[in-house]
Amino acid sequence: MGAFLFAERSQKMAKISIRPIEPLEMEFADGTIKKALFNTEAFVIYTDEFGKFDNETIKEMQEKPYDFVAKILYCGMKVVDKSITLPEAESIVIGGGEELAVEIANLMIDNFMVSADENSKKKFMQEVEKINKQFTA
Repeated sequence: MGAFLFAERSQKMAKISIRPIEPLEMEFADGTIKKALFNTEAFVIYTDEFGKFDNETIKEMQEKPYDFVAKILYCGMKVVDKSITLPEAESIVIGGGEELAVEIANLMIDNFMVSADENSKKKFMQEVEKINKQFTA
């Protein structure tokens, strides 16, 4: 009877599709390579350290985009290297300029869309549309 129950349970095993999360690899002038990973853990770190994504976050994105991107980079780097500090991430963002900021934003969005459920994606896209309207208004 035990084997039958085991076989029955094994037929009901959940199937989970694993999709890769693309990391950001940054190479510095001295040859040092640092990585950032914008996965669920990075979003958890952001929430723990800076609070949830809300209207204040959107306001910060508009008024101080490099500060916001530095926080995102900090959280992504902290997934890989717990010793990273926010001032280090800020320095990297300033040094990397707009090209780095755009790449961080794109990876964050891409990786969120890979890992989020449909309801979260829908809410996220609604927020993106609000931001786009504010920038184009």
